[in-house]
Amino acid sequence: MGGKGKGKGGYDDGKVMPGATKREVFFIGICGPSASGKSTITSRICTALDSPLIPVQGDWFFKSPLPCCPHRPNGCWELPTSVDSALMLTQLESIASVFVAADTIPSVTIQQTKGRHKCLDAEGLVGRSLGAGPVYIIVEGFLLFADPKLASKFLHCLWLDMDCATGTMRRFKRDGGHGDCNDANPDFVKYRKEKYGGHIYPHYEEFRPLQLSNVKGKLRARIDVNRPANVVAEEAVDVLQKAIGGAVTPAISTGSTVASFGTWFKNKQKFEWLKPTSKAGSGGHWWLAPDGMHEIRTHGGGETTESPCTVEMVGTTNFIMWHWKHVYMLDEDTGCVFVFAGKEEGISHVALSQEAEEKRIPLTEIGASAKEKRVGFVHSAEVMPLPIWRKVWHWDARVGGFDGHWKLERKEGEADYHITETKEVRGEWQTFSNKAVFVTPRACLVPKFGHVYLLDVETEIVFVWNGKGLQYSASFRD
Repeated sequence: MGGKGKGKGGYDDGKVMPGATKREVFFIGICGPSASGKSTITSRICTALDSPLIPVQGDWFFKSPLPCCPHRPNGCWELPTSVDSALMLTQLESIASVFVAADTIPSVTIQQTKGRHKCLDAEGLVGRSLGAGPVYIIVEGFLLFADPKLASKFLHCLWLDMDCATGTMRRFKRDGGHGDCNDANPDFVKYRKEKYGGHIYPHYEEFRPLQLSNVKGKLRARIDVNRPANVVAEEAVDVLQKAIGGAVTPAISTGSTVASFGTWFKNKQKFEWLKPTSKAGSGGHWWLAPDGMHEIRTHGGGETTESPCTVEMVGTTNFIMWHWKHVYMLDEDTGCVFVFAGKEEGISHVALSQEAEEKRIPLTEIGASAKEKRVGFVHSAEVMPLPIWRKVWHWDARVGGFDGHWKLERKEGEADYHITETKEVRGEWQTFSNKAVFVTPRACLVPKFGHVYLLDVETEIVFVWNGKGLQYSASFRD
């Protein structure tokens, strides 16, 4: 994995590997000035990197009493000495020591200053199986990199840049300020002069060189956060995913393992490529084994350098091949496997089991349209979804970060299926309807977004692949 430091044991270079472990644990640090949107950004990163905990916040470790500065003789929050970095460090090490050997996601509570404690459990995750992939713990704070020992524990770091004017307006509103954020509002002018612009931001500028120096070599990007939060969050996710090598092998398991292969995948059955045409007849094939996916690209050739690739089963018929972040969907009726390669590529590959009775599978190719992304290769004949899809499915609020529900529908006289979804958007409940194209009875694509919905019949959960991971899930309620 790109960018990993190699320590000599114990806790080093942002990870922990004490003795024999089941996985690695990495810490990612996000630092920026007050009101720069750290909480919003870290929440999005947690989802993208499949973190099993809520973000750890530096604000939980302020000392009491606080040290003073000339502007705040009764205590200043803005100084490196205001934070109990030693306590924060021990709590991070405690988190890591739990996760390196756990089989399931544990309940985690850490110690804060002032004798308080904080539970870090993410909603609905405690007790879920942990996969073999690394665990990423996200940490944020505006003085996070000020202590060199604490800074040394982060594998990757992001720095958030924000100008004083933007910070003043955001913090004024957050602190309950009334009126417009301009010079015509005396309350705002006073706040800017005496609090944010006259005290908070100058301290941020004062200690910025120290903090950046402490993470030299680990800083993956300085991100301009004067822009909308969703734009900034997506940039932060992209930077970190590139830094860790692209594909993220999930720490949180779907609950299925390689041992849960469906009939077509058992006994190392080989699948030969039908599409694209350039691969058909080449002798290229692949198979699944307990250690992952193996592939040979041409007749008489050896296995690819990435074989065996880590796979994550979703039920017994679908899986994620993590090296290329491709989604494999098995049609049990025909022995065909459809491979979704990405939002722009769609289903670019189709393979057929060597054991399949019917060797000629009629396929249709659906391209992109003005409002929809490419679907790619699908069965020419209509694919009927399993009846369970007709339930009302409720989103797991932790995984997607929102509440809501959806249902599969096909109106009388219409050929297309639609997913009709109701969810809360910026405090208001809204309803959306988007076309769904069924690839197999257990898998469908939503062309508008390039998302893949994968049904695990055994657990009665639908997992949604959005190009970066299984970052949404839903279950039905009777």
